[in-house]
Amino acid sequence: MSRTKFNFLGPWRAFLPLTLILSSAMFTAALSLQGVQIWNGPLFSFREPSPDPTQATNQDRITRDVWITRAASKGIFNAFSETSATSSSPSNTSWAFGTLGNYATLTYTNWLGMLGGQSPTNLVGQSCVAHLFPDDVYLSVHFTFWGAGGAGGFAYQRSTPAPPNVWSGPLFTYNQPSPNPTQATNQDRITPDVWLTRATSKGLFNAFFETNATALSPANAEWAFGTLDEYASLPYTNWLAWLNGQSPVTLLGQPAVLHLISDNIYLSVNFTVWASGGTGGFAYQRSTPFQPVLFNSPTNANNGPFNFTYTAVPGTNYAVQTSTNLMDWLALNTNTANMTLVPFSAPLSSTGAKFFRVVQQPY
Repeated sequence: MSRTKFNFLGPWRAFLPLTLILSSAMFTAALSLQGVQIWNGPLFSFREPSPDPTQATNQDRITRDVWITRAASKGIFNAFSETSATSSSPSNTSWAFGTLGNYATLTYTNWLGMLGGQSPTNLVGQSCVAHLFPDDVYLSVHFTFWGAGGAGGFAYQRSTPAPPNVWSGPLFTYNQPSPNPTQATNQDRITPDVWLTRATSKGLFNAFFETNATALSPANAEWAFGTLDEYASLPYTNWLAWLNGQSPVTLLGQPAVLHLISDNIYLSVNFTVWASGGTGGFAYQRSTPFQPVLFNSPTNANNGPFNFTYTAVPGTNYAVQTSTNLMDWLALNTNTANMTLVPFSAPLSSTGAKFFRVVQQPY
């Protein structure tokens, strides 16, 4: 009998870039509002070089319409829409003392209202949260310097957007069994707070937040035509605006990208079914998360089972699949992870090649 060893220099080398994958989404805090963005990414330090608010270098251009700056005196203001600080500056913002983790329970007011009559020098060292109205962004702000005595100038550290999570893993096919949006089986639970579903008519909605489709549905999601490779440059909008007056039937076969706003996740979507005439129902293929599997050292195929571990998000469903040709896959095991490193063991025959992959299942 021949002895076949599994090692990473043989069939694994060709296999790794394609299918040796683990679907694992690292989610940020679940949010409850359409379009809310929590910027919990790496800190950015801004220090105003000089108190000339007309110069771009002296403006912290946080978003396209919030440019924080300051003159030689008074407070900060928004150079995008203001020329000097007023009692309500900076425009398009509100502020609260506190941490970003508590953003939803803080009491927001304008910048001077937050100070409550104190000198801005008292801000140094205190944790604040800023809410930017136009884009519904919340970010942490920690002032580190405030120039007094007519010298102007200020400095702070603020949070930035979390890096995008691009789901480029294997495709998952979802076909709504029946148009009863209250049943979990009729919801594609993509993340803990995006459950796409549909009733007998109208469009998609997010059953986590919504009970029916509205003009802004699905909540916490926006769409664009295009491929995942170009996700960063696509023009995203809500479902109805994206359709632009056309029937959803026209979506069939068109590549699209779905942006899950609160978790900053991008995934590909290709609709394959859209039932009309009041019968409801839809189907699509969408991409899934992608992350390399963490393996234990494989053993000789004749010395018992092949063992490995894979990284997981506790509470998330995973399926271990196997193939002999990298095309046809058979599920060996499906389970809900209760730890971050999940062990798996499978018996191996003494001849031939066998491949494994791990994919995330719907919630």
